[in-house]
Amino acid sequence: MEFAFILPMMLVLYFGLAVLGQGLEVGRKVQLASRTLADLTSQQLPSSATGAAADGNCPANSSTPCVSDGDLTDFYAGAQLVLTPFGTTTLSATVSEVIFDNLTATNTSGCCKARVVWSAGFGASPTLRACGVAGLTAVANGTNGAAVMPRGNYPSGGEGAYVASGTANTTDYYLIVADVTYQFQPGYDFKLFNWSGNANGGTGYTIAHTTYMTPRNGATTAIQWTRSGTVANYRNCTSGTDYYVP
Repeated sequence: MEFAFILPMMLVLYFGLAVLGQGLEVGRKVQLASRTLADLTSQQLPSSATGAAADGNCPANSSTPCVSDGDLTDFYAGAQLVLTPFGTTTLSATVSEVIFDNLTATNTSGCCKARVVWSAGFGASPTLRACGVAGLTAVANGTNGAAVMPRGNYPSGGEGAYVASGTANTTDYYLIVADVTYQFQPGYDFKLFNWSGNANGGTGYTIAHTTYMTPRNGATTAIQWTRSGTVANYRNCTSGTDYYVP
């Protein structure tokens, strides 16, 4: 009789601990996948230094770092491998380049404002970072999202704080950003907690992580990317309209 009373609680504890451990492991892997995507993208060097042949829209013997569609696709494939043994059908990833440039088109308008140069998405339902002169909203460190930029990533910790208005600025700063999300669905649909039911839209729980990395070739050197036809979800922003280069 006593066992009949404690069995339900034992099952709840058993399955609860199993799902908790699985969720923590997925969270760790999502963090590593985000870091992998940002790290591989930020490592790009000029083809003049590596001797690489032309690839997509990346020319040979160029002094500017460049990443091709094929490169980004391979980097995402690497991020998918990090999730092993978990499935990747609900994995979404976006890699973007952000420029910290002058507040307006005038070089003496003060620096810096965070704006998107390009954004490429992969997976189930990637959220691209938007082009536009309005730029990303400066927020407190620890706050992440496709429309924001933590203040700790700005050249001096805040928007418009690096070069005062009235002082000429001729330098831009760049950042590679990888946003990764994963819909985690526990292996058990325990009705008591409705883990995979309609209460959660039938999609489980969203685990997300964002990684920020400075280009390895230098914080003031852009990594160029222009879609050559194989990346389906993308935004190529326009210099002089969506962002400014001194």
